[in-house]
Amino acid sequence: KLGVYKNALPLLQKYNMKAVLSVIGAEIHAASENPELRSKNPAPYCTWEELAEMSASGHVEIASHSYGFHVYEHDGRIGADCGEAETMADFRLEAYEDFLTLQGCLKNYDIPTAVTFAYPYSERSVPADEVWIRCGYQILLGGNMESVRAPRINYFIPEAGLNANSSVLRRIARMHGTPIEDYIG
Repeated sequence: KLGVYKNALPLLQKYNMKAVLSVIGAEIHAASENPELRSKNPAPYCTWEELAEMSASGHVEIASHSYGFHVYEHDGRIGADCGEAETMADFRLEAYEDFLTLQGCLKNYDIPTAVTFAYPYSERSVPADEVWIRCGYQILLGGNMESVRAPRINYFIPEAGLNANSSVLRRIARMHGTPIEDYIG
């Protein structure tokens, strides 16, 4: 989000802190193509150049929130979880294409590879976990499958090498395009 660039980055630099920013590649691409339209968006996105600047600062690590899977309900799928009627072969192919697209964009702007994947809408499943790990992500962040928009417990996939004591954290899951102030105001 643009607010991270404008507001959080200066604070991270001032207090010598670090943050992880999960980005939606398609939204970053749209903002990069038409940055003047951001003023009409209640929750505008950064451009690739702004992400590159944040990454180069050493204060922001870029994680994936997918390139194009951040759509609540599409083709029987919620976010980046596989759909009920979808074959695993089809899902695997789309997931890998999404992974390569985002990683290619990051590479084009000299941003390090994203090793963490945050499930859009926190919706996940074990089969989807296996696909995203095979794509190349090392850490997956997903919900615990409770009510749709409640704060959720994220988990780290065991194959990432983290022990059980370090694998749980809380985060605010929010609807796409809704300012964070609507949740914490």
